[in-house]
This record gives sequence, C-alpha cells and structure tokens, in this order.
Amino acid sequence: IKGVEMIHNNLLETLKEKNIFAFEAQVGILFNPHEHDPILIEDNSKEAGIVRGTIKKGYKFKEKIIRPARVEVVKEKENSDE
Repeated sequence: IKGVEMIHNNLLETLKEKNIFAFEAQVGILFNPHEHDPILIEDNSKEAGIVRGTIKKGYKFKEKIIRPARVEVVKEKENSDE
C-alpha cells in the first residue's frame, strides 16, 4: 500500500509540474457543458440544471479542459399525467 501511495503522489506532483490540475464542480452552480459531463438526477426540490455533486474529478491543462468533471445534474421530473 505504501508503494502505491508513493506512486500516486509522484504522479500528482508530475501533473502539477506540467500545469495539469484536477477540479471538482461546486455544488449549487449552474451546469456548464464545457466543464461538466452530466448524469441526470430527477429532483423537484431544486432548480433544473443545477449541479448536485461531483462523481469524478475533471482535469485542466492551464485553463483548458482536458477531461470534464462527471457531475450529478438536477432535471425536472417528467409529468406522467398524459
């Protein structure tokens, strides 16, 4: 386990040296398709399009997104009255 932790820390340090950083979406912000990869969650208690949580971190090279963050996004419940 200690060896795996050392490799993980070395990898993170190398990414940092290359200006590659992990990021998470803030809960409660509006979904941004350029930064987020959505997984839709039905929830009538919150406004549609709001980020509810981060599932997997995204990565940026300087300010360019190289992998979007995977996030839970609120969607409106569909009416089944029809």
